[in-house]
Amino acid sequence: MRAPAVREGILSRIPIGRLGEPTDFHGAVQLLASSASDFMTGAVIHLDGGYTAG
Repeated sequence: MRAPAVREGILSRIPIGRLGEPTDFHGAVQLLASSASDFMTGAVIHLDGGYTAG
């Protein structure tokens, strides 16, 4: 399979319609690195453009 076909296949399964960019992860990183997450003892944070919700 050619690379463009693989990319389109992946994108078709992501509801937001695009791959993640590094800036898409800044908010979660800031949360986990700050005292705002001090009371968190475990969580799954899906940063996947809705892939797991679909």
